[in-house]
Amino acid sequence: DASEGGIAVALAECCFGEAATGVNIELASGGIRPDFLLFGESQNIMILSCPPENAEAVLKLAETHGLTASAVGTVTDNTFEIAIDGQTAISQSPDTLKQIWDSALEDQLR
Repeated sequence: DASEGGIAVALAECCFGEAATGVNIELASGGIRPDFLLFGESQNIMILSCPPENAEAVLKLAETHGLTASAVGTVTDNTFEIAIDGQTAISQSPDTLKQIWDSALEDQLR
């Protein structure tokens, strides 16, 4: 879920456990500020990854249960990119993001 750090942090954390795993995501702002869209914390946003051939079935299953769901991107090899309304917001290697994430608290305490 996106309750600790928002969509951007949740997506990054999904990439940290697997070697050479990244994402290519396209978000629509819907009038929301980019920082809030990327880092706004919400317990009602979940991220789900599935094989491309199952995406339509997953979206239909969500609809059957009254849930709003949309396909916003793909899993990639070792790139982390998020665009908002067609403009690149984040483009970084997952390894670099992991290093930043691992040392964030320590860096703040220096």
